[in-house]
Amino acid sequence: MKKQIVIGAMMALTMMVLMAVAPPAGPEIYVAPADTTVFMSYGPDSFVVSVCVNSDVTGLMGWDITVQFDPSDLTLRRAAEGALPLGSGFETFFWWFDPGTPGNLIRINGAILGNTVDGPGPLFDLVFEKTSVGTTYVELITTEIRTGVNASIPHATSDGMVIVDDDIAVEPATWGRVKDTYR
Repeated sequence: MKKQIVIGAMMALTMMVLMAVAPPAGPEIYVAPADTTVFMSYGPDSFVVSVCVNSDVTGLMGWDITVQFDPSDLTLRRAAEGALPLGSGFETFFWWFDPGTPGNLIRINGAILGNTVDGPGPLFDLVFEKTSVGTTYVELITTEIRTGVNASIPHATSDGMVIVDDDIAVEPATWGRVKDTYR
């Protein structure tokens, strides 16, 4: 009997802990991938970070989003409309304010013209080029998403992080030397 009470108490405690740390459900705008690591001297010079909405975003017609990053680590090369609006089958509007202007802020405004879409999916993609070794956050500074009747959609946000890492130094070795090292 004591064993059943202890097991029951442990299960109840586990459920309370899981419920306390579970992320809040609801509409969200987030940076994907949340964590990106690139290396300075190898791999492609550019990489993509997307700004997405989750599956709880429904009836989406328009968005106005400002993203911030550290220009000493990254250079923005291009902003492009994402797969969610492009795949809607409807005409879209996509505006990147001040393209090509150096700085740390990117403001994107977009809309599905004449209809709405439901998440999940990327609203837009940002193509960055690595500039120097360091860590920078890709932060959603201001975010506004609206429905087809121009009502605001309350939402949470999740930022991303990009690490531009030093290269890993490797000493050239023959396969025989490698095998001898680990015998």
